[in-house]
Amino acid sequence: MNAPLFADDGFAEAQLRLGRMLLSGEDARKDEEAAFAWFARAAEAGDIEAHNMLGRCYENGWGVAKDTTLARAWYRKSGEGGYFRGAYNYATMLAVEGCLAGATLWFERALATAPEPWRANMIAALSKSTHAALRAIALGMNAQTGATEGLI
Repeated sequence: MNAPLFADDGFAEAQLRLGRMLLSGEDARKDEEAAFAWFARAAEAGDIEAHNMLGRCYENGWGVAKDTTLARAWYRKSGEGGYFRGAYNYATMLAVEGCLAGATLWFERALATAPEPWRANMIAALSKSTHAALRAIALGMNAQTGATEGLI
């Protein structure tokens, strides 16, 4: 796919891909501000992965000033759209803020739609949480699949 050509023509998938290329510097000159702009264009078109990437940009200050309020909003929008990474990132922010009930709901949403190996990685991360409620999610998910390796 010629990402720049298709991105200019308004294809959200190409805009997202071009944004990722610019963010990473892979196959393109690294430019976080331009990456952010392409993610924003894809998000305007309703791309749920772009919503998540805008959240990451705001959370990490990639091409834009850090803003946890905007990061949280974009992650939630991505998760509401059904993207597992957006749901997971939103849940993580809620957990850090101490909203464990909300975090639990969003972690469960993320796990319900995440493909492997991301699902297994999420379960592994939750199993190491300092919060018993979040460890319980990991135990419950592993009980459903019969996996217990690495869990306490």
